[in-house]
Amino acid sequence: MQLLIQNLLVYSLVGKGEIKLESVHLFKVLDKVKMDLIERFLQLNGVLQLPDSSKIDPIIKGHFTSIYRVFLNIINNALKFILIDTYPFISVHFKEENTHWLIQISDNGLGMEKMF
Repeated sequence: MQLLIQNLLVYSLVGKGEIKLESVHLFKVLDKVKMDLIERFLQLNGVLQLPDSSKIDPIIKGHFTSIYRVFLNIINNALKFILIDTYPFISVHFKEENTHWLIQISDNGLGMEKMF
């Protein structure tokens, strides 16, 4: 319930310039996502593969709750849209570029229909 209230507060501030950017450690975001989805992973025998946090430390400028919600939605959808008789496997990779981090998330789910 506390998270719902916090998210509603954040949503009410979007577009009003009141959200402050901060340094966000992506492994902290993913740790929170894992904790919030742990029951679902256990039910489905799902796997979330992450890079070795001792080798890289991706930190970006942003708003923690907003970034958390993006990762939560992507990973939760990967758990929802799986093939029958398949265990979900979700992989997250980070690559440091000159001025930013490239984030790649892949899964063995249903996928998206190619439009063109």
